[in-house]
Amino acid sequence: MKRCYRGKAYRSYRIFTGRCLVSFGQLLHKSYFRAPKIIHLRKLDKIHPNFDVGGWLKTEKFVSLGAIVRKHIINPSKNVKKRIAIFASGSGSNAQKIMEYFKYNDQIEVALVLSNNPDAYVLQRADNFEVPTHIFDKHAFYKTDEVVDVLDRLHIDLVVLAGFLWLIPQNLLRKYPNKIINIHPALLPAYGGKGMYGDRVHQAILDAGDEESGITIHFVNEHFDEGEVIYQARFHIQPDDSLEVIKFKGQQLEHLHYPKIIENLLKKI
Repeated sequence: MKRCYRGKAYRSYRIFTGRCLVSFGQLLHKSYFRAPKIIHLRKLDKIHPNFDVGGWLKTEKFVSLGAIVRKHIINPSKNVKKRIAIFASGSGSNAQKIMEYFKYNDQIEVALVLSNNPDAYVLQRADNFEVPTHIFDKHAFYKTDEVVDVLDRLHIDLVVLAGFLWLIPQNLLRKYPNKIINIHPALLPAYGGKGMYGDRVHQAILDAGDEESGITIHFVNEHFDEGEVIYQARFHIQPDDSLEVIKFKGQQLEHLHYPKIIENLLKKI
Protein backbone atom coordinates (compact mmCIF):
# COMPACT_ATOMS: atom_id res chain seq x y z
CA MET A 1 0.00 0.00 0.00
CA LYS A 2 1.31 3.45 -0.89
CA ARG A 3 2.02 5.76 2.02
CA CYS A 4 0.28 9.14 1.98
CA TYR A 5 2.12 12.28 2.92
CA ARG A 6 0.72 13.46 6.24
CA GLY A 7 2.32 16.88 6.65
CA LYS A 8 0.62 20.29 6.67
CA ALA A 9 0.64 20.59 2.89
CA TYR A 10 -1.13 17.24 2.52
CA ARG A 11 -3.84 18.26 4.97
CA SER A 12 -4.31 21.55 3.12
CA TYR A 13 -4.63 19.74 -0.22
CA ARG A 14 -7.02 17.18 1.23
CA ILE A 15 -9.35 19.98 2.35
CA PHE A 16 -9.63 21.08 -1.28
CA THR A 17 -9.93 17.70 -2.94
CA GLY A 18 -10.45 14.91 -0.43
CA ARG A 19 -7.66 13.02 -2.21
CA CYS A 20 -4.69 11.17 -0.77
CA LEU A 21 -1.23 11.96 -2.14
CA VAL A 22 1.90 9.83 -2.11
CA SER A 23 4.50 12.61 -1.92
CA PHE A 24 5.19 16.31 -2.17
CA GLY A 25 5.98 15.71 -5.83
CA GLN A 26 2.52 14.33 -6.44
CA LEU A 27 1.02 17.19 -4.47
CA LEU A 28 2.80 19.68 -6.68
CA HIS A 29 1.97 17.83 -9.88
CA LYS A 30 -1.69 17.26 -9.10
CA SER A 31 -2.26 20.76 -7.72
CA TYR A 32 -0.68 22.79 -10.49
CA PHE A 33 -0.53 20.66 -13.60
CA ARG A 34 -3.62 18.47 -13.40
CA ALA A 35 -6.19 20.33 -11.28
CA PRO A 36 -5.44 24.07 -11.23
CA LYS A 37 -9.13 25.03 -11.05
CA ILE A 38 -9.56 23.20 -7.75
CA ILE A 39 -7.32 25.59 -5.86
CA HIS A 40 -7.86 28.56 -8.15
CA LEU A 41 -4.17 29.04 -8.94
CA ARG A 42 -2.31 28.90 -12.22
CA LYS A 43 0.74 26.83 -13.09
CA LEU A 44 3.98 27.62 -11.29
CA ASP A 45 5.57 29.10 -14.38
CA LYS A 46 2.78 31.70 -14.45
CA ILE A 47 3.01 32.39 -10.72
CA HIS A 48 6.76 32.75 -10.37
CA PRO A 49 9.45 33.42 -13.00
CA ASN A 50 11.85 30.99 -11.30
CA PHE A 51 9.91 28.06 -12.79
CA ASP A 52 9.69 26.70 -16.27
CA VAL A 53 6.71 24.80 -17.68
CA GLY A 54 7.96 21.55 -16.20
CA GLY A 55 8.06 23.08 -12.76
CA TRP A 56 11.82 22.69 -12.25
CA LEU A 57 13.74 25.30 -10.30
CA LYS A 58 15.72 27.75 -12.39
CA THR A 59 17.32 29.38 -9.34
CA GLU A 60 17.94 28.48 -5.72
CA LYS A 61 15.26 30.91 -4.46
CA PHE A 62 13.22 28.06 -2.95
CA VAL A 63 15.07 25.54 -0.82
CA SER A 64 12.66 22.66 -1.25
CA LEU A 65 9.39 21.50 -2.70
CA GLY A 66 7.94 22.02 0.75
CA ALA A 67 8.78 25.73 0.58
CA ILE A 68 7.11 25.97 -2.81
CA VAL A 69 3.96 24.27 -1.58
CA ARG A 70 3.81 26.36 1.59
CA LYS A 71 4.23 29.58 -0.38
CA HIS A 72 1.77 28.88 -3.18
CA ILE A 73 -0.78 26.43 -1.74
CA ILE A 74 -0.95 26.92 2.01
CA ASN A 75 -0.31 30.68 2.09
CA PRO A 76 -1.24 31.92 -1.40
CA SER A 77 -2.87 35.20 -0.38
CA LYS A 78 -0.02 37.40 -1.65
CA ASN A 79 -0.31 35.80 -5.10
CA VAL A 80 -4.07 36.10 -5.50
CA LYS A 81 -5.22 38.46 -8.24
CA LYS A 82 -8.55 40.26 -8.49
CA ARG A 83 -10.66 38.16 -10.83
CA ILE A 84 -13.04 39.17 -13.61
CA ALA A 85 -15.80 37.12 -15.21
CA ILE A 86 -17.03 38.35 -18.60
CA PHE A 87 -20.53 37.58 -19.90
CA ALA A 88 -21.05 37.90 -23.67
CA SER A 89 -23.56 36.65 -26.23
CA GLY A 90 -21.88 37.42 -29.53
CA SER A 91 -18.59 38.30 -31.18
CA GLY A 92 -16.99 39.71 -28.06
CA SER A 93 -14.88 42.61 -29.34
CA ASN A 94 -15.07 44.29 -25.92
CA ALA A 95 -14.16 41.00 -24.23
CA GLN A 96 -11.13 40.80 -26.53
CA LYS A 97 -9.94 44.27 -25.52
CA ILE A 98 -10.44 43.49 -21.84
CA MET A 99 -8.44 40.25 -22.10
CA GLU A 100 -5.69 42.07 -23.99
CA TYR A 101 -5.59 44.85 -21.40
CA PHE A 102 -5.19 42.53 -18.41
CA LYS A 103 -3.09 39.81 -20.04
CA TYR A 104 0.14 40.87 -18.33
CA ASN A 105 -1.39 42.59 -15.30
CA ASP A 106 0.06 41.31 -12.03
CA GLN A 107 -2.98 42.30 -9.94
CA ILE A 108 -6.02 41.58 -12.13
CA GLU A 109 -6.93 38.70 -14.45
CA VAL A 110 -9.83 37.58 -16.61
CA ALA A 111 -10.65 34.26 -14.94
CA LEU A 112 -13.69 33.17 -16.95
CA VAL A 113 -15.80 33.97 -20.02
CA LEU A 114 -19.45 32.90 -19.91
CA SER A 115 -21.98 32.80 -22.72
CA ASN A 116 -25.59 31.83 -23.34
CA ASN A 117 -24.70 31.16 -26.98
CA PRO A 118 -22.64 28.04 -27.77
CA ASP A 119 -21.81 29.47 -31.22
CA ALA A 120 -20.65 32.88 -29.96
CA TYR A 121 -17.27 33.91 -31.37
CA VAL A 122 -16.32 35.26 -27.95
CA LEU A 123 -15.65 31.64 -26.91
CA GLN A 124 -12.94 31.37 -29.56
CA ARG A 125 -11.48 34.69 -28.44
CA ALA A 126 -11.31 33.37 -24.86
CA ASP A 127 -9.64 30.19 -26.06
CA ASN A 128 -7.02 32.26 -27.86
CA PHE A 129 -6.12 33.82 -24.50
CA GLU A 130 -6.33 30.47 -22.66
CA VAL A 131 -9.23 31.79 -20.58
CA PRO A 132 -11.71 29.11 -19.41
CA THR A 133 -15.28 29.34 -20.70
CA HIS A 134 -18.68 28.29 -19.42
CA ILE A 135 -21.84 27.93 -21.53
CA PHE A 136 -25.29 27.91 -19.95
CA ASP A 137 -28.91 27.85 -21.09
CA LYS A 138 -31.94 29.84 -19.97
CA HIS A 139 -33.10 27.24 -17.47
CA ALA A 140 -29.71 27.07 -15.76
CA PHE A 141 -29.47 30.86 -15.68
CA TYR A 142 -32.90 31.70 -14.32
CA LYS A 143 -34.07 28.55 -12.52
CA THR A 144 -30.89 27.28 -10.82
CA ASP A 145 -27.79 28.58 -9.02
CA GLU A 146 -25.44 26.96 -11.55
CA VAL A 147 -23.89 30.20 -12.79
CA VAL A 148 -23.64 31.72 -9.30
CA ASP A 149 -21.92 28.57 -8.05
CA VAL A 150 -19.39 28.66 -10.90
CA LEU A 151 -18.52 32.28 -10.14
CA ASP A 152 -18.32 31.58 -6.43
CA ARG A 153 -15.93 28.65 -6.87
CA LEU A 154 -13.60 30.85 -8.91
CA HIS A 155 -13.74 33.69 -6.35
CA ILE A 156 -14.87 36.24 -8.92
CA ASP A 157 -14.58 39.86 -7.76
CA LEU A 158 -16.31 41.67 -10.62
CA VAL A 159 -18.85 40.57 -13.24
CA VAL A 160 -18.50 42.39 -16.58
CA LEU A 161 -21.22 42.31 -19.22
CA ALA A 162 -19.86 42.82 -22.73
CA GLY A 163 -22.66 42.41 -25.24
CA PHE A 164 -24.68 40.09 -23.02
CA LEU A 165 -28.36 40.23 -23.98
CA TRP A 166 -30.24 38.64 -21.08
CA LEU A 167 -31.58 40.36 -17.98
CA ILE A 168 -29.51 39.48 -14.90
CA PRO A 169 -31.47 37.32 -12.39
CA GLN A 170 -31.96 38.18 -8.72
CA ASN A 171 -29.67 35.47 -7.35
CA LEU A 172 -26.74 36.94 -9.28
CA LEU A 173 -27.62 40.51 -8.26
CA ARG A 174 -27.76 39.47 -4.60
CA LYS A 175 -24.42 37.68 -4.83
CA TYR A 176 -22.67 40.64 -6.48
CA PRO A 177 -24.28 43.91 -5.29
CA ASN A 178 -22.68 46.84 -7.16
CA LYS A 179 -20.20 44.39 -8.64
CA ILE A 180 -21.90 43.79 -11.99
CA ILE A 181 -21.32 46.35 -14.73
CA ASN A 182 -22.44 46.81 -18.31
CA ILE A 183 -21.54 48.96 -21.29
CA HIS A 184 -24.22 50.47 -23.53
CA PRO A 185 -23.62 52.03 -26.99
CA ALA A 186 -25.54 55.26 -26.29
CA LEU A 187 -25.84 58.02 -23.73
CA LEU A 188 -28.33 56.55 -21.28
CA PRO A 189 -31.13 57.06 -20.47
CA ALA A 190 -31.56 57.69 -24.21
CA TYR A 191 -31.89 54.62 -26.43
CA GLY A 192 -31.91 52.13 -23.58
CA GLY A 193 -34.23 49.35 -22.47
CA LYS A 194 -35.20 45.89 -23.62
CA GLY A 195 -34.27 45.13 -27.21
CA MET A 196 -31.99 48.16 -27.54
CA TYR A 197 -28.55 46.80 -28.31
CA GLY A 198 -25.94 46.84 -31.07
CA ASP A 199 -27.04 48.09 -34.48
CA ARG A 200 -30.58 48.67 -33.23
CA VAL A 201 -29.25 51.49 -31.07
CA HIS A 202 -27.05 52.96 -33.81
CA GLN A 203 -29.92 52.88 -36.32
CA ALA A 204 -32.25 54.64 -33.86
CA ILE A 205 -29.64 57.36 -33.32
CA LEU A 206 -29.17 57.75 -37.09
CA ASP A 207 -32.93 57.90 -37.71
CA ALA A 208 -33.35 60.55 -35.01
CA GLY A 209 -30.73 62.78 -36.64
CA ASP A 210 -28.83 63.32 -33.38
CA GLU A 211 -25.70 65.45 -33.52
CA GLU A 212 -23.87 63.49 -30.83
CA SER A 213 -23.87 60.09 -29.22
CA GLY A 214 -21.56 58.11 -26.98
CA ILE A 215 -21.24 55.23 -24.55
CA THR A 216 -22.39 54.57 -21.01
CA ILE A 217 -20.79 52.29 -18.44
CA HIS A 218 -23.17 51.56 -15.58
CA PHE A 219 -23.92 49.26 -12.69
CA VAL A 220 -26.52 46.58 -13.40
CA ASN A 221 -29.83 46.24 -11.57
CA GLU A 222 -33.05 44.31 -12.14
CA HIS A 223 -34.03 46.45 -15.17
CA PHE A 224 -32.42 46.83 -18.58
CA ASP A 225 -30.02 49.80 -18.72
CA GLU A 226 -31.33 51.52 -15.58
CA GLY A 227 -28.44 51.03 -13.15
CA GLU A 228 -26.36 53.88 -11.74
CA VAL A 229 -24.14 55.50 -14.36
CA ILE A 230 -20.40 55.10 -13.71
CA TYR A 231 -18.98 56.84 -16.77
CA GLN A 232 -20.02 58.36 -20.10
CA ALA A 233 -18.00 59.41 -23.13
CA ARG A 234 -19.28 61.30 -26.18
CA PHE A 235 -18.53 61.72 -29.88
CA HIS A 236 -19.84 64.09 -32.55
CA ILE A 237 -21.96 62.81 -35.43
CA GLN A 238 -21.31 64.39 -38.83
CA PRO A 239 -24.31 64.92 -41.19
CA ASP A 240 -22.95 62.31 -43.63
CA ASP A 241 -22.03 59.66 -41.01
CA SER A 242 -23.42 56.23 -41.85
CA LEU A 243 -24.53 53.56 -39.39
CA GLU A 244 -21.12 51.88 -39.74
CA VAL A 245 -19.29 55.12 -38.98
CA ILE A 246 -21.41 55.78 -35.88
CA LYS A 247 -20.83 52.20 -34.76
CA PHE A 248 -17.06 52.55 -35.30
CA LYS A 249 -16.86 55.79 -33.32
CA GLY A 250 -18.76 54.20 -30.44
CA GLN A 251 -16.61 51.06 -30.42
CA GLN A 252 -13.43 53.14 -30.31
CA LEU A 253 -14.67 54.73 -27.10
CA GLU A 254 -15.80 51.38 -25.67
CA HIS A 255 -12.44 49.73 -26.29
CA LEU A 256 -10.56 52.70 -24.87
CA HIS A 257 -12.55 53.26 -21.68
CA TYR A 258 -14.13 49.96 -20.56
CA PRO A 259 -10.89 48.20 -19.46
CA LYS A 260 -9.74 51.33 -17.59
CA ILE A 261 -13.04 51.68 -15.72
CA ILE A 262 -12.89 47.98 -14.80
CA GLU A 263 -9.36 48.46 -13.45
CA ASN A 264 -10.39 51.49 -11.39
CA LEU A 265 -13.38 49.68 -9.91
CA LEU A 266 -11.29 46.66 -8.93
CA LYS A 267 -8.79 48.87 -7.13
CA LYS A 268 -11.65 49.89 -4.81
CA ILE A 269 -12.84 46.35 -4.08
